Amino acid sequence: MENELQKETEYTPEIKVTLNQDGVIEPALKAIKECSQSVLFGLKSIDQISKLPESYSGDDKYLKQQFGEPDPFIVQKDKYVNWIIGKGFEELVNGLAMTLVEAYRYVSIYEMFKGTTAKVVTTLEEINTKFDALREHSARQSFPALLDKIRPFLTAPLIYEGHIKTLNKARICLVHRKGKVSPEDMNTQSTLLIKWVKYFLFFDYSDGEVEVTPGHITKESVSIKMRIKEEIKEYRNGETIIITHKEFQEFITTCHLFITDLASKLPVIK
Repeated sequence: MENELQKETEYTPEIKVTLNQDGVIEPALKAIKECSQSVLFGLKSIDQISKLPESYSGDDKYLKQQFGEPDPFIVQKDKYVNWIIGKGFEELVNGLAMTLVEAYRYVSIYEMFKGTTAKVVTTLEEINTKFDALREHSARQSFPALLDKIRPFLTAPLIYEGHIKTLNKARICLVHRKGKVSPEDMNTQSTLLIKWVKYFLFFDYSDGEVEVTPGHITKESVSIKMRIKEEIKEYRNGETIIITHKEFQEFITTCHLFITDLASKLPVIK
């Protein structure tokens, strides 16, 4: 009688696993916000400086060393503009990589539970072991490997995958070779090709499109339209990657379009 009563009161605990598409793209969204703010803050600060002060206010706290003659102010300013945009770009693509890691984990869990809400008999220890291994393994994957894992699970091909791959190639060159293109950076026969997309605002004239720019005056009634337009830039061996602030903002647009497209195509457990 006691054993029967014990059986009646025993129960098996259940764990519900929920996959969240918003959680996948959160790292990239955070990077987009922080990078755009930091780069803009830096560029605005640079605009306020017309010459470098003789010393920094904190210099008296340590022994300052001088390594050669300093560059002229205008040279330092141009170098710093390029440096801050380049660093912002690196962090932007790093944020994308973190989102791909989360997507890798997402589809791996989807695969683990066979895409269904049906009950799977397991143990908490086994789940924790699998999740710990997944976290460690996914964090070590390269950008291409992350995409290769994710791609078969998506409900449709990613529209901007090719663009993101070229931006990552540019990031690798910036990180490892300070933006100076070498043969290992090339993704065409003789160049490193970078492609991205932007929102293109234009006057739709009968004889063609004209981009809307400050100061453009039209004397006729014409529609203003917007579409997504692809941009391309190529660098040959030995050339140095230079990114303008306008291009950086367009890279942000590309990254945002990519992650929203990714989130919309992640599989959903049924």
